[in-house]
Amino acid sequence: MDKNKKHTFTLSVEEINRINLKAGETLLVIDSETSTVKPANEEHFHEWLKNLHWGGEQ
Repeated sequence: MDKNKKHTFTLSVEEINRINLKAGETLLVIDSETSTVKPANEEHFHEWLKNLHWGGEQ
């Protein structure tokens, strides 16, 4: 799979809040200027995803 390929999907505000609540911290924020969802901390978010991918948090 091409690692540079961008994927798009839609998250509701409720889903963003649920993800942040489950993680116990703010992982995702809404950029009000562009109306997009972005990681609050890019490096930490990718570490969290890697951990989730390898069976960490459920």
